[in-house]
Amino acid sequence: MPTLILAEKPSVARAIAKALGRPTRADGYLQVENYLVTWAVGHLVALAPPEAYHPSWKSWKLDELPMLPDSWKLVANKRTKKQFSIVKSLMQRNDVDRVIFATDAGAEGELIARWIYEKCGCKKPAERLWIASVTTTAILEGMKQLQPAAAYDRLYESAAARARSDWTVGLNATRAVTCALRYNDSSSPTYTLGRVQTPVLKKIVDREKEIETFEPEIYYEILGIFEDKAGYVYSGKWTDPETGSSRLASQEQAEKIVDQVKGQSVDRVEIQWQEQTILPPTLLSLTNLQRQASTRLGLTVAQVTDIAQVLYEKGMISYPRTADSLVTPDVAASFPSILQQLAGSYHSIVPASPRNLAIDSRYVGPVTDHHGIIPTGQRGKIEGAEAALYDYIVRVFIAAHHESGLDRVRDIITIVKGERFYTREGYKVVPGWRTVFGAVPEALPDDIVPTVINVDASWTEEATQPPSRYTEAAIIKEMERCRLGTAATRAETIEKLKKQAYITLEGKSLVPTEKGLFLIEQLGDAPITSAELTGQWETQLEEIQKGTLSVAEFERGIQESVREMVQAAAKLKDPTIVKAKAAVMGSCPACKQGQVLHITGKEKPYYMCNRRQDGCRFFIAGTIAGQTITQKDIQRLLQRGKMKEKSYQFKTGKRRAVLYLTSDGSTEFEFPESMGKRVARFFGLGG
Repeated sequence: MPTLILAEKPSVARAIAKALGRPTRADGYLQVENYLVTWAVGHLVALAPPEAYHPSWKSWKLDELPMLPDSWKLVANKRTKKQFSIVKSLMQRNDVDRVIFATDAGAEGELIARWIYEKCGCKKPAERLWIASVTTTAILEGMKQLQPAAAYDRLYESAAARARSDWTVGLNATRAVTCALRYNDSSSPTYTLGRVQTPVLKKIVDREKEIETFEPEIYYEILGIFEDKAGYVYSGKWTDPETGSSRLASQEQAEKIVDQVKGQSVDRVEIQWQEQTILPPTLLSLTNLQRQASTRLGLTVAQVTDIAQVLYEKGMISYPRTADSLVTPDVAASFPSILQQLAGSYHSIVPASPRNLAIDSRYVGPVTDHHGIIPTGQRGKIEGAEAALYDYIVRVFIAAHHESGLDRVRDIITIVKGERFYTREGYKVVPGWRTVFGAVPEALPDDIVPTVINVDASWTEEATQPPSRYTEAAIIKEMERCRLGTAATRAETIEKLKKQAYITLEGKSLVPTEKGLFLIEQLGDAPITSAELTGQWETQLEEIQKGTLSVAEFERGIQESVREMVQAAAKLKDPTIVKAKAAVMGSCPACKQGQVLHITGKEKPYYMCNRRQDGCRFFIAGTIAGQTITQKDIQRLLQRGKMKEKSYQFKTGKRRAVLYLTSDGSTEFEFPESMGKRVARFFGLGG
């Protein structure tokens, strides 16, 4: 009797069927030897929508909340209903005696298989194929080590609890906040909230507010220029010997020191050498791959995740959706074979005598679901971004097998009239593993103390800088630190925030939109925005998987939190609590009688005088030349007469400019490179 194998995608089903023999095609499945191999195309089955539990839940009404189903229902995805019907018919075939779950070996893959199995009403014995890659060797070895599906019950229970909590928190919070805000403004858009996405949005918004309210502090630094009698010139930064700081509080202090040392003789020069060992990189977890590839290759974290999945399905790398960078001893034992397979294409960088990683605790140790990402040694047809990401994964793997690098660092302390100037120079004496990424040895300078004959110095005025906006790489790191989501879902969360128009990508920076700013402003410190609460839920989901917490206890906590969220959201109906959608920014500089309002709604946000009907022409769009104009920008413009310098997209290309306010209330751009010349003068400034 045939055995049914359920894979997650057609490509993996083909790899499994090919490993088992010579498959023949059928409608929606493959037949090979005594196996029928079919696929899921992702989530064929999902949790039912609210109206499936109670007809009244179809309407978005505050008094119908919270929606807390007594039991859960599953529905087939309409877009993939045909494939679901095929899988169901295969599961119900009389001659099929057992089912093997071969979906991706992780929480999401387990959930996909179990929900399909349940929705099909299948009761046949089920086993689990758990493999780290889809090479023929891995598949055949996995088929020899099949486990009863029940061995993964806790993983399934945790994944199902996660999905149900996302449904409960997301749908209730979304409806509660949206309905409350529409109570006083029927034009208010839908505000989608989520257990993970809303705390992430709050972090991005909070960072933006930090930047907007940042007040720079001025300080002064001194740079000394020294020339020795051999013509060697080097620079050094003045440093306080007690604090180690190079910053001075006043211009007078800086000028005094410059005058004191300029053109004077050097008291003495001290040279100190130290060595630094640069260890090879560890193997990659998904989060580290996302961060590093985003920075090095210019990919979004979603692109990295998607491409890594493609490489996995082509059998070229191990399972990518892993939180671990370690491997087990048996996996480490396969490394020499993998290196040998890679040597054909990477012969110039594969070490002749690779390090034995199997005895190194930086690479081998306890692993949760999946080990770190490694190449399998199997090649496939790839190009473009796929080739670039694969190449990076391979180079990290090869670099791990190289010896450490050695740097020598020279510190030069030049003392003039008692003032100390500090210089640091670094040299890659032994590049080691860094040769994999193009590093070459650097020659050391002569170990001779310079005989300085000329001393010059100058001071510069500097300013402290605001915190940087989050990049995708940075927010992924912060999400990992706060336990927001999982390695497999964090990229998807960022993409959701983009699609819902809560954030936008400006260069590499994540910037909240007016919609995102407004939502977080309304929510304040509501529990739905709490990274700490979401992190606690993440810990509890892990405890379910370990068997130390029951699903019922976790879901009772979720339901209690949702009741509190709904009660808090209901208060937004009160117009004295809701922050005005026509917030007053300040007095109108044009008519001198009205107030400048920030208007939001279905249309794009903008700023205008409330006496526009009386003829006042003051108007500024919420987006100008591709740049978002925030409330803080307008308040600064009205209070100080100008905004901060920003980058605008003009027809001639991107240019930095400052938006100024003139005495008659019109606005002008000033370009830093134009030496004070102002252009683009008008009363109303649009996008």
